[in-house]
Amino acid sequence: MRLTCDAHLTYRKTGGGRRLGQAVITITPNIKKKSEYNLVITTRKNEAGFIYRNVRSNIKKMFTSCVREGKLTISLKEPEHDVLIRMATVVQLENFIKVLQAAQKGLELPNKLTIQPPTKIKPKVTRMEISQRGDYPIRGFPMELRTLRILNIKLTRLQNKVLDLANLVDLVVENNLLEEVPKALASMSLNTLSLQGNKIKRVYDIFSGTLGSTIKVLNLSHNEITQIPYSLCRTKLHVLDLSYNQLETLPPSFHGGEQMTVLKINNNRIRYLPANLCIRTAEVTLRANSDLFETVQQSKPTPGAMTLLDFAGRAVHQAFCVSRVNVDKAIPQILYPYLLSFVPCGGCGRLTFPSPQRRTLRHVHVLDFAASLVSEIGENGMVRKADIRCCPKCARSL
Repeated sequence: MRLTCDAHLTYRKTGGGRRLGQAVITITPNIKKKSEYNLVITTRKNEAGFIYRNVRSNIKKMFTSCVREGKLTISLKEPEHDVLIRMATVVQLENFIKVLQAAQKGLELPNKLTIQPPTKIKPKVTRMEISQRGDYPIRGFPMELRTLRILNIKLTRLQNKVLDLANLVDLVVENNLLEEVPKALASMSLNTLSLQGNKIKRVYDIFSGTLGSTIKVLNLSHNEITQIPYSLCRTKLHVLDLSYNQLETLPPSFHGGEQMTVLKINNNRIRYLPANLCIRTAEVTLRANSDLFETVQQSKPTPGAMTLLDFAGRAVHQAFCVSRVNVDKAIPQILYPYLLSFVPCGGCGRLTFPSPQRRTLRHVHVLDFAASLVSEIGENGMVRKADIRCCPKCARSL
């Protein structure tokens, strides 16, 4: 049984340690006593390997609380070392633990699970670019990949062997034939996701999982997208490119944030910008959204009295940071888009649901909420922006 990982040794007796780096850990039978098994750690610098004999009696304890993060610590009796395993593939690590536990119990392991250590450690493959159909791997990708680029090969869907890459941080699948953004992306820890130049019509709610808290650069330009999920407001994006799609609005609670540096929503059908949008450090591109630049006759909204559901939603926001709560554990999935839509009232500042009756449009200058505007000749920078009022009293204050 082989486990590819990053390894670190800690010497309990002296308090020191040693980082081994990329390693292959193998469970091998003892040459003299076939019923005993050794733990061998092979690295690029030490191809002979660090050998810990007789795992049945020599393992003091295994710490498995962080296995889902690809981590494991094996505490040994002789010598008094702790082997810290990091960056292992979760499935491979779970199987490795099962085999090691069987060896601890004195069970005889099948020959296929007890192989000799590798004679040479190959360098990690952390980057891969595929630009020809014939280069697409049939048996899967290297599990240590951190950057994957798939370009111009007429790919129609993202397979599980891509979505299962636990160490991947940059995924670029551009100029292919994808028609949807798969739900499984929600559990990935990507910093960059670029799906530019596909045939995407639908984007599932991918930001309510891990992806929503890790994504920094998102490029969905040159597709056929008509709607973006409300959970986009969970992100802390630095760059967002939604240009050349068929969007009419952005999620009502999308605010951008101080960390955003680039927002591109040009060449869509956007009618107005969200009331909450504030990107004072970002360069904004809005051109070719004809309705967005049309003058508007400002009228007062006609909100009715707050409903019981609205009061309940406001109370939830006061009790929790809704954008950080686990969906289905604390909030039913059906209520999540509703609660994520809440924005501050332009009158009293309290959170409210932005129903059409509570919304009016104002004509504002882009520089009132953004750092700079990439414009064309004839554009004066005045755009439509929503203004939400929660009740008749706040509406009268306009």
